[in-house]
Amino acid sequence: MLTALNDDLLLSIAVIRMAPRGGWSFLDAIEEMTKSPSQATAWRQRSNGTLEEDSFEIVLPLPVRFDVCDPYGFRIDTPASATTIEADKFLEAFGANSPQSEAVSRMWVAWFYALWDEDYRHRLAAMHGCEPRDIQHEYFADLRKMRHDTTHGRGLARGNGAARCTVLTPFREGHPIVLRFTHFREIVEKFPWNYLAAKPAPRPAQAKSLTVSVDEALAEKFRNAAAADGTKVHAAAEEAITMWLAARASSAGT
Repeated sequence: MLTALNDDLLLSIAVIRMAPRGGWSFLDAIEEMTKSPSQATAWRQRSNGTLEEDSFEIVLPLPVRFDVCDPYGFRIDTPASATTIEADKFLEAFGANSPQSEAVSRMWVAWFYALWDEDYRHRLAAMHGCEPRDIQHEYFADLRKMRHDTTHGRGLARGNGAARCTVLTPFREGHPIVLRFTHFREIVEKFPWNYLAAKPAPRPAQAKSLTVSVDEALAEKFRNAAAADGTKVHAAAEEAITMWLAARASSAGT
């Protein structure tokens, strides 16, 4: 289990870091092809009718556009279409500090935290014979803060979010969250393997929001009934759900 988690961690970081490098290599090849002259050979006919070999240099022009959905790769003779973009914009996007390359690093945070929280956390809980809520560590709380700020905070570190990481190095409040190689190295080196290898102590169940939509008249009757009994709405809702589940279980058993 932990070996699989480690593989997913390292391989996903490798892919997210190598993807832009492939673009850089492509950019270098394009620049070399369009700036460095290449030797070409042609045959020309002399006045006496014999052929003579002649060599000359050619420089290929910079492609006008690239098709980002071309199944054959990025070709230099692409006709304009809905999936093409100007070559200069395309090449600039592979810059180390371009908005596109920075966005790719932020995508990793959301993906890996979801993989942990929705998959591995439950599998580890089953292996340890505990509840998923029992597995809590400040390391994952830091990833959750980063995930929230990258998906809901326009990629900027909030004062009560990624700027307040306690295990991982916090980002400066109001500054973009961009993962460089130093951040990825820290994410790997500080991963709480020892904590995950042991069965955690049980934690008490906590209240969890349950968002539902019901008929407006029914909701009003429910609120009025709870108020008449002097019961808070959340307590009345919890009691109603418990009674419904009990009735359902009783019906299923008969």
